[in-house]
Amino acid sequence: MPSDRIQAMRTRLALLSDIPPMDDEALLKSELDVMRVLDQADQCGRCAGFNQCEYGGMVGKLDEWCGGVRYVVAGPCKGREKYLADQKAAKILESSRLPREQVWKRFDNFVADTKEKKELVKMARDVVMGNTFDGVYFCGLTGVGKTHLACAMLNLWNERFGGGVYVSTVDLMEGLKDFEGGGKRLALLDLMKNADFLLLD
Repeated sequence: MPSDRIQAMRTRLALLSDIPPMDDEALLKSELDVMRVLDQADQCGRCAGFNQCEYGGMVGKLDEWCGGVRYVVAGPCKGREKYLADQKAAKILESSRLPREQVWKRFDNFVADTKEKKELVKMARDVVMGNTFDGVYFCGLTGVGKTHLACAMLNLWNERFGGGVYVSTVDLMEGLKDFEGGGKRLALLDLMKNADFLLLD
């Protein structure tokens, strides 16, 4: 009976958080779409990750009216969005050449325990955001945080814009020594020239 189907659907719909209110008539008219959303919600509740999603990381929501009937509008699920964000971050990290041991170096874990270091952090952030200077040079004793702050700048740049590159002075010197007869530069030197943001450590 219709009333039994309505009650069964309402029981399952009560477990979902983003379903709009629907009266009994609308619920019956939208029954097929409602069931599709409910079936998918069951699958998503046992999510095994985007790579194994039979829906391709797209979820359906009862989001629109058409002639008094709600229909399903598809959009990316949180798992898909996280997967795509992780893939993008991985590609940016790979192209940046930033060593794995430097990835964790960010502004939020830089120990700015003096007035001078706090001013340096502000200046470094301003450089990344284009508020001042075209570049910056850090100098100082070993262990004071030069590389940490520089990597924090590169990480912030790549999070915001992408196209930042890390090059060690060891790699640079090797590149400068490797010229061919016609003066052709190594790919590393071209990479440095074309980088949107260059960290030379």
